[in-house]
Amino acid sequence: MPDPPDQKTSRSGWVTLGRLSGLALLLPCAVVVGYAAGWWLDHHFRTGHVFTIAGTLTGAVAGLYELLREALKS
Repeated sequence: MPDPPDQKTSRSGWVTLGRLSGLALLLPCAVVVGYAAGWWLDHHFRTGHVFTIAGTLTGAVAGLYELLREALKS
């Protein structure tokens, strides 16, 4: 009869899956948060689309930075 799978090996697969799915959501969430913050600032200060564009770009840069930082950890 084959040996049961090692608990540590099985658990590390789930940890890897969770980490990768978190990385997949990181960039879109950062962009959406930056866009929402910029949109709110534009409506609060009545500045057109200045803060929306700046917030979206800031969210994208922050998301890419965090994505690369996490990817280089492994």
